[in-house]
Amino acid sequence: MALDDPVLTPDPLEHVRLFGRHLGAKALITPDGVHFSRLQDRRELNEAVALVAELLP
Repeated sequence: MALDDPVLTPDPLEHVRLFGRHLGAKALITPDGVHFSRLQDRRELNEAVALVAELLP
């Protein structure tokens, strides 16, 4: 998740805390990136790919 994500306002970090608390999820926090949606510039998120790969058998 990105700290500048307008979808997760007013507190993007609270969303991360909820995922961690209720799902035991790991989060990758970036300082920018907006919402990482298909409507914005795409980015490669190698760190996120690595986190998902850890979950696969």
